[in-house]
Amino acid sequence: MSAGSNDNRDLVLANLSWPEVDEIREQVEVVLLPVGSNEQHGPNLALSMDISASFEFCRRASEMAYPRLMVAPPMPWGVSFHHMNFPGTITLSNETFIQVLTEVVASLHHHGFKRFMIVNGHGGNEHAMGVACVRIHE
Repeated sequence: MSAGSNDNRDLVLANLSWPEVDEIREQVEVVLLPVGSNEQHGPNLALSMDISASFEFCRRASEMAYPRLMVAPPMPWGVSFHHMNFPGTITLSNETFIQVLTEVVASLHHHGFKRFMIVNGHGGNEHAMGVACVRIHE
């Protein structure tokens, strides 16, 4: 398995083949779902700041807890309508954000994963995340 090829292992779903996912999935206790946004952070930081930080936090946690934590592909767009005056901002509506999270969890649950943790890197996502968690739980 490529994820186990060195001492610095992490489980980043997008970097695994489907046979590798099949092989490791029984050992995965929690799937981390990094979410963020693509928005301004002043004139000196990249628009990807929120999602980059969220993803890296998840990747490092996965590395430390290998093989118990797997990292889903990061969701780079969030609820950022309040930043639309800044060029480059991409926003989702609350409903789209909620629906994407719900369907990502449903897809991974279909493949046998049972527990999920949304790791948020953007304050504007909080309300929609709460609704998504309720829908996912239902």
